[in-house]
Amino acid sequence: MKTIEETLQDLTLVVDMLKDRGESYNIGCSEDQFYSMIKRARRNNPQKPIRILRDWIWWQIEYPQAELDRLKENGLQPVRIKADKVLLDETDRYESDHWIITSLLVEFRHNCLFETEDITYILCGPGTQKNLVPEQIEFFLGLP
Repeated sequence: MKTIEETLQDLTLVVDMLKDRGESYNIGCSEDQFYSMIKRARRNNPQKPIRILRDWIWWQIEYPQAELDRLKENGLQPVRIKADKVLLDETDRYESDHWIITSLLVEFRHNCLFETEDITYILCGPGTQKNLVPEQIEFFLGLP
């Protein structure tokens, strides 16, 4: 069981993670590029559903080398996207007023197509980038 001090440290990490959006990250497409990006996503992987995200943060997770090696072996990269708006969700799981955190990155293409194992996300508009330590993301997502 964690002490009060340890719990407060965890909460501080989470507050920092959510309050500080990081630095400007010049990727993402404009809204007038939606249709062309959807077509590109379909060409790359026609069976994956698409979600279009706005007001997003690129979370680069600073795992230890052993974990990075394990991720690489599984075809994953230590990146997740947190977005405050879902503009389109072909799975009908999220509405526009929901925020979302993606699973880990598999491949990034065309400066806006963020592919996970199950979904292709289209990053729309300007975003930011922030480095996180594993404890931040694990605490936030409730992972062991």
